Amino acid sequence: MYNEEDTDIELILNQFYNAMPTMQFSIKKETNNSISFLDITIHKNHDSLSFSVYRKPTTTDTIIPKDSCHPIEHKQADIRYLVNRKNNYHLDKAAKEQEHGTIRQILGNNKYNPSHIDDKSDKQTERHGTPDPKDNKDSHRWANSHM
Repeated sequence: MYNEEDTDIELILNQFYNAMPTMQFSIKKETNNSISFLDITIHKNHDSLSFSVYRKPTTTDTIIPKDSCHPIEHKQADIRYLVNRKNNYHLDKAAKEQEHGTIRQILGNNKYNPSHIDDKSDKQTERHGTPDPKDNKDSHRWANSHM
């Protein structure tokens, strides 16, 4: 276990810089019993850990807009990523609900129908998967019913 009194973090950081002078390292300290790592915020509770999705302050809610000429598979990939992250990360109920609202906002801001992002459609998407892109008719049916 790390103990700030026993370890000189600045010395360790300097050793990293000396070993890899072309790389930049930074120290991220815990704030308010939480720390962000990649796209997760880890919250330290009294006797457990909880998680929420982390977005950098510079993150925008832009995904490929529904009215874009991009292939449907690309649009579906954005949405699937957001939904899969919500469903597969070990989020508690409050964090999952917050992420659900964020996804609805992102979809609405990009001209999609956000009402399709509920637990029922998440499970339906998982069960049926992505349509075969070679079958253009099926792709349009999926897009119209899920976007």
